[in-house]
Amino acid sequence: MKKLKPGSLSVFLLILILAFVINGCSEGQIPEVSDDYLINEISDDLDADDEINEDEPDDDSNLTEDADDVVEEPDGSDDSDDSEDSDGINGTDNGDIDAVASATSVAAATVITGEEARAMTENDDDAILLDVRNQNEFDEFHLYDSILIPVDELEKRLSELQDKSASIIVFCRAGRRSAQAAEILIANGFVNVYDMGSIDNWAWG
Repeated sequence: MKKLKPGSLSVFLLILILAFVINGCSEGQIPEVSDDYLINEISDDLDADDEINEDEPDDDSNLTEDADDVVEEPDGSDDSDDSEDSDGINGTDNGDIDAVASATSVAAATVITGEEARAMTENDDDAILLDVRNQNEFDEFHLYDSILIPVDELEKRLSELQDKSASIIVFCRAGRRSAQAAEILIANGFVNVYDMGSIDNWAWG
């Protein structure tokens, strides 16, 4: 049997009472229904409504609790990991920057003209003319008293330049290899390195 709602129960009781009254009237008897009886019936019906309402769950409160369960606490571990990764990257970058700064701090060779190079060799018997071209270029023509050490062999043959305080005048065909050779010499402790650039800069005469 389907359960009637409290509101429907009140209506049902009133219909029964009216039907009872009508039935009594039709038989010539009018039943007496006291006011207290009607009040008690309605009061009982209202009490039943209150009991049912108390038993019904509070849907809003359940929804709020479910929403609270879904919310997750923020995890601070990601931030710390990112911070550590950032520190590691910064440390590496700083190390690379220091290495570059150290390399660039090496003194550059003094660039001189052909006239200055010739005057230096005339006034300093210990001055060295270092030709860093290859053997074929040297064989075609070269400066008198110059020493040939190709630039790609220079680091292996530094022992041939015994005096690191001697004035060394470096040159090649166009100037690129002489600049490379000058850097190698300075990086290995030679202190008086001069870059004349191209052999064509020599003051012939």
